[in-house]
Amino acid sequence: MYKRQDGGRKRKYYRITEQGKAELAEQHRQWETVVDALKQIWLTIPGEGYA
Repeated sequence: MYKRQDGGRKRKYYRITEQGKAELAEQHRQWETVVDALKQIWLTIPGEGYA
């Protein structure tokens, strides 16, 4: 969708779809899995800790 402000340049606006929201939620879940795994590794390193 293009919109033009008073005297301004034409701008294009995007909207996330339901499919996009679902994909974002899945990627977020996967990222949390990676973060949790890294936390476990960091906790096993002597002298190191996760703050």
